[in-house]
Amino acid sequence: MSKRFNKYLTITLTVLLCFAFSSKLYSKYTEVYPVPETSNTASDSKIIEPIKTHNEGNEGHDPSVQNDEEKSQYQQVTTKAKDFTKDVFINNRLKSTRSQQSVLIVSSLANGNSFGSGRSFEDFVNLIRSLKYDRREVNLAFFCGTQDLYESVITETQKMFDQQSESEFGRVTLIRAPFLDSPFKASEHSPKVQRKRRRLIARARNFILFSALENEPYTLFLDADVEKFDNPEMLEHFISSGKDIIVPRVQRGKLMDYDKNSWRGERKTPSPQELEIMDRNEWSKFKFIPKDVPGKMYHLGDHLKQLKSPQSDPDLARPDYTVELDSVGGAVLFMKSLIFKQGVIFPPYYIIGTTWQREEGYDGIETEGICYAAKILGYKCWAMPNMVAQHVN
Repeated sequence: MSKRFNKYLTITLTVLLCFAFSSKLYSKYTEVYPVPETSNTASDSKIIEPIKTHNEGNEGHDPSVQNDEEKSQYQQVTTKAKDFTKDVFINNRLKSTRSQQSVLIVSSLANGNSFGSGRSFEDFVNLIRSLKYDRREVNLAFFCGTQDLYESVITETQKMFDQQSESEFGRVTLIRAPFLDSPFKASEHSPKVQRKRRRLIARARNFILFSALENEPYTLFLDADVEKFDNPEMLEHFISSGKDIIVPRVQRGKLMDYDKNSWRGERKTPSPQELEIMDRNEWSKFKFIPKDVPGKMYHLGDHLKQLKSPQSDPDLARPDYTVELDSVGGAVLFMKSLIFKQGVIFPPYYIIGTTWQREEGYDGIETEGICYAAKILGYKCWAMPNMVAQHVN
């Protein structure tokens, strides 16, 4: 009986030793050759296409064997997510940038007509080139509101990198997000549609900004229908001033102060009856329209009246003269990027007058809510009314 027991014990111990040895051997093997983990990510959630490299005059050349002299001029990286498509063009000819001076120039393009009659995306890029600033320190970002425009801008961007004779624009980011398509025309300013129209504009501005902003310390928003800078050194003045948020004066033909969203003063508030409608969220019945309080509002056109006064201060005529504002417009809007990164956005709702019960307030949507939020964080809004940007007429 004891012999049989000893036999079984010997067999059992042998099996256990073999199992322990094989487990240890497998562990060592996986340390050297890791076993891939399976992913539960949905296959259609995000697809990053292979990087496309472009090298002018080297068709058929294998990019994997490029030396330093043969590097492609740019890379194009395409990301296809569930709700949007993103194309990023990276300029390989720019080896370094002074990151503390770089600027991200951002524009939201509704459609092919956004640039104004007879103008194109190429004209808009040439406007950006007209700024007196080192273009090696400039990155671009464009939100495209239609698929046709998106494809056209991709083609133009490829052409721009292929044909440029000097190094400019370190990175260009393009975004196409169909869920943000707008049914409204750019010229549509009816009070009936302003709430919905400006809500979409704010969402598009935020989407392209946070899709493109990296380490640039400065951001400049430009509307596509700005056609000329009377002061090409405008951006340099904005940066050297040290101010947080700045707008110039926007002129459209004979209208010397076109962007009325840049102001300082008092605005009208809803009546008690209108506030009750807001509390019930009966927005179809809410007819209140934000307006200035007469005699208690300052617009940049008032600066021109001050200049004409015989008793005006000579400092009023200085190119970099600044005046503090409570609200800014968005045709040309300069901001320190740090402000965005702390949570200040373009409010996609009327931020003034909100409560826990109300879906939104009665004033301060999109650019007009920027200063309200930034002020809470200790930042201020300013205008340089002697700096002029021309809007298409």
